[in-house]
Amino acid sequence: MGIEKTGAIVLNTRDWKETSKIVTFYTSSRGKITAVAKGARRKTSPFRGCLEVFTHLSLVYYDRRDRDIQIVSQCSEEESFQDIREDLVKTCYAAYFVQLVDEMVGKDEPGEELFRLLLAVLYRLRDNGDFDIVARFLELHLLRVLGYSPLLKSCVVCQKSAASSRGELEFSASSGGVICRGCAAGVSDSMNISGGVYSALVHLQKVDIGKLSRLKLSRAISEELKTAMHYYLGYLLGKRLKSQEFLEEVIKDSVQCSVVSGR
Repeated sequence: MGIEKTGAIVLNTRDWKETSKIVTFYTSSRGKITAVAKGARRKTSPFRGCLEVFTHLSLVYYDRRDRDIQIVSQCSEEESFQDIREDLVKTCYAAYFVQLVDEMVGKDEPGEELFRLLLAVLYRLRDNGDFDIVARFLELHLLRVLGYSPLLKSCVVCQKSAASSRGELEFSASSGGVICRGCAAGVSDSMNISGGVYSALVHLQKVDIGKLSRLKLSRAISEELKTAMHYYLGYLLGKRLKSQEFLEEVIKDSVQCSVVSGR
């Protein structure tokens, strides 16, 4: 049993026995791990305050390679993202981000690049901006890192250039990308996407997060893009995430409140 030190982000926690917690972390060195934090629920525990979901911390744990659950030795908070926690909408986005990573990533899958991606979008969320664009950025780059990136350059059936299709494109999760209108009849699960959504997908696949603020989407394009991405992710996951459903409810209520107040 070796001692490992790594950067980590808390993905989820659950109570274990009377005083402890079982915590799932995404780490920079080993990807997703699950560990027990013994006594974490005690008032005097050194772990209190640093095991909240989506907290960025420095983690020391006993690495038992032959076990599914490791043992937390020490942890110290690097960033609590308190600014996110004080805003309900931001909190819901962050909860969706970490649950998406938790659900999409298996044990011992790639670590450092995905860790940096998740950390970057949490900081971006903290510092404001278009939250939906940040969410789509995470979704597309998570898919890229995991090898599930939708193919956008050409029709996945006939290989005809997508750019020459004049916006007449379908998007198919089962086929793994875009399909020209001529091939769509042979694909049962495809959905139509506009030229604006196609351009946004292409841009988001290659843009650096530091330049994300330059991308401006209309509400209609943003909604259509979200529908397309949730359709694609839903196919891969085989379900809708609870955090996704709750986020949509909170956004809906927030919009209604803004209309009522005249903002």
